[in-house]
Amino acid sequence: MDNEYKTEPTTDALAGFSDENNEDKKSEQDNSERIEQSNIKEASEGWIVAGFILSVLGGWGGLVIGANYVRGNYNKETKNKGWIMIVIGIVMRGILTSL
Repeated sequence: MDNEYKTEPTTDALAGFSDENNEDKKSEQDNSERIEQSNIKEASEGWIVAGFILSVLGGWGGLVIGANYVRGNYNKETKNKGWIMIVIGIVMRGILTSL
């Protein structure tokens, strides 16, 4: 009698299992990216313009609006505009204070 049984799984079975895991991981990543994108707020163009005007005038309003865009859940472009508002506001505030 020949009592030899194959106990090692075939590579075909492992490949199918691996593909299923990869697909699950990809779908989880896609879902998390969609959730992150859906939570991003859209900045109002009016408030961005107001923030730049107030920053150039050296008012605290430009600093506050810029900080709101930097700290808020906005896209990278809006956050960069917020940082620019803050820098302009600080520079202008320094210039106006020194006069």
